[in-house]
Amino acid sequence: ISYFYSDFNNQKNIFWFKNAIYLYLFLRCCYWVNNFKLLFGNNALIFPSSGRIGFFKDMAFILLNYPSVQLSILFLLSVLILSFIKIIANSNNLIIIFLVDVIIWICTVNLNNKVYATETAGDFLVNILLFYNIFLCKNPNSAMPLRDIRVLVHNISLVACLIQICMVYFFSGLAKVGDEYWRNGSAINFISQIKHFSIPASVVFSLSFPIIFKFLNYIVLIYQLVFPIMVFSKKMKNTFLIIGILMHLYIAIIMGLLWFGLIMIICY
Repeated sequence: ISYFYSDFNNQKNIFWFKNAIYLYLFLRCCYWVNNFKLLFGNNALIFPSSGRIGFFKDMAFILLNYPSVQLSILFLLSVLILSFIKIIANSNNLIIIFLVDVIIWICTVNLNNKVYATETAGDFLVNILLFYNIFLCKNPNSAMPLRDIRVLVHNISLVACLIQICMVYFFSGLAKVGDEYWRNGSAINFISQIKHFSIPASVVFSLSFPIIFKFLNYIVLIYQLVFPIMVFSKKMKNTFLIIGILMHLYIAIIMGLLWFGLIMIICY
């Protein structure tokens, strides 16, 4: 109980996490701007489909229910500009901080849903993390209004983030256990031979040294299953996180899933 009321926990990590996720959004928006016609134009790659599922739920599908290039530009520029402002500027106004983070969250969810066919699981994790991000405090001070309440909300959101990330790894590992290729150790080897998800050197290496990829296969499987436990071990935590960063750098650079690799590293 004292954990939730004592003070803003993990404040240094939260400061870097919030800056990192805003930087991620800024870069992501730059990528979307560069590919705007392909993803959001009148003749976009992804055909929009509309449907009503309720007032509040529909707020996540505005760009699908009301397809418009101008509206897509508005949402995209909103995330681009506000994310940049959040990186370079600080405000103690609770209402402004809250509203800006809510706008970033809603706009990002809509942009991700608009181009859902090009997304990875990491993009949907971003949607969830941005919701928790609304309640995380970046620069607390002793004179801030409603400090006690903000301490409680901040710490609850922090725990929610940790639980969410642990669930991502555990259920990902659990799903892999049910797959024959992961159980027999050949999954990563097969993935490395798919040209769309590997650089040429990786394809050659996987064919030449299959035993190494079999070893990596079981490392990934075990890592994901025990992540919710080991990440809280003071002795093993740093080593464990380094292994995870290397794993996601491989996914980002070798497999080409850049945005997925980056958001998972940011979670660390």
